[in-house]
Amino acid sequence: MLRTLPAALIALGAAMPAAAQSVSAHYPQSIVDALRDAGYKAVLTVDDVGDPKIDSAASGVSYSIWFYGCDGSGERCTDVQFVAGFNLDTALDPMTMNDWNRDNNIGTAYLDEEGDPFIRHHIFSLDGYPRPAFEDFLSVWERALADFKVLIGW
Repeated sequence: MLRTLPAALIALGAAMPAAAQSVSAHYPQSIVDALRDAGYKAVLTVDDVGDPKIDSAASGVSYSIWFYGCDGSGERCTDVQFVAGFNLDTALDPMTMNDWNRDNNIGTAYLDEEGDPFIRHHIFSLDGYPRPAFEDFLSVWERALADFKVLIGW
């Protein structure tokens, strides 16, 4: 019995879908599930070109997760990018964005053509990313959003 138990466990693990074991841009639903399990809202939609897009929120900020490198099927994407934008009444100083980018490694900041600030973070080759590591990233992303809100006075 002891010899067959490890083999049975290995077989059970192999039978489980990869999306249940990890987070992957290949399977957008795996990211939705990980967000929801971590207590965040997550709504899976599609963007203007038919690629998956997830709408979520953290620290009182709505953000989107955009998918890149998709094969046209709505799955098998390679990368994701977390993006939050803020509509301000007054254009922000570009030096504020430069300061953020110099001092922070999570979330690249930039201004759009109207001077409104955005923060984004790109995750390359998100395939088979361990769920605990993804949840750790979500915590760091949430802190970055909170800090960015303070920086821009939002």
